Amino acid sequence: SIVCEACWNIYLLREFCNAINHNRDKPHARAKFTPKIHANPIQSRIMARYHGLEEFLAKRSELSPFARFAIAVGEGKYKDNKVFLGLVETMQMATEREIRGVGMRNFKYPLEF
Repeated sequence: SIVCEACWNIYLLREFCNAINHNRDKPHARAKFTPKIHANPIQSRIMARYHGLEEFLAKRSELSPFARFAIAVGEGKYKDNKVFLGLVETMQMATEREIRGVGMRNFKYPLEF
């Protein structure tokens, strides 16, 4: 295949398709302040032409602290911090119980916490 799987998955996202299908009414506001020596001319034209594309890409690239935490847990970076993971697990279980309207009676705390 010519296109990598990650690029193809972005192309299939509805937000991305909406962003590239709407032309901007006016040029991008910050484009005139960027020195031409630091700008990629092709990328600048694409960002200036399509409304919402830059915001879409910026939103995707800046992960929230919660997403970074989830990725780090998945990679096993916190596996030695049993107390911390027990605290997070306890808070999650308590929140789920609150959403369901169930009390805290017979709540089982993780052994590490």
